[in-house]
Amino acid sequence: MKNVFYFLGLLLMSITSVNAQEKVKDLFQASETQITWLGIDFSKVKLIGQFSQFADIGTKSAANMKLEFFPEWNSMIIREPSKYDVKGMIKKERIEYNTKWVTENNKKTPTEDLEAVNLPEYSKEFIQEHIKEQRYGISNGLGILFFVEYLNKTTEIAKIHFIAVDMDSRDIILHDTMESKPGGIGIKNYWAKSFSNTISLINSERYFIWKDEILEEK
Repeated sequence: MKNVFYFLGLLLMSITSVNAQEKVKDLFQASETQITWLGIDFSKVKLIGQFSQFADIGTKSAANMKLEFFPEWNSMIIREPSKYDVKGMIKKERIEYNTKWVTENNKKTPTEDLEAVNLPEYSKEFIQEHIKEQRYGISNGLGILFFVEYLNKTTEIAKIHFIAVDMDSRDIILHDTMESKPGGIGIKNYWAKSFSNTISLINSERYFIWKDEILEEK
């Protein structure tokens, strides 16, 4: 009987893998599959370096970062679609925007854990477990999001993971990591530049690499 369950488990994993391989192709070809932008996930982000004093704008604490800028950076993506062109990033004429869950979850980020000295080095397995635990309120199609690992003021680097999720199983079907440079005046614009740079990098380069790798798989 144990052998029966063992082989049934292997069969289920095989079916899941095949389904995931087929679903991810919908990002790169004509499809009726709904694609939803889920937002920028800051719930595990670490702030490295001196965020308390930033140029000439005065004191900003970790609490200020969470309460003021996390929602603002998410709002900008929707409010300024020409500047933060998520549709162009994945070459789609139509996508849905539903950042409600991400916005609510970002509010729950423990303030005392935001500031750090060491880089977190999150694995894909860690991020997958995190995604599995979430309730997005969406159970069909594909979801895409940015999972921000850290904002490093010392090295002037934002480490951002692009994640595509099968919303039915909440399995990650595409994952890539980018280090983007910020720039501009003030915290909001400075780190917003790292998100627009990530979008531009995907639009001009990474999308085509992903497409070649996925559509050419046998």
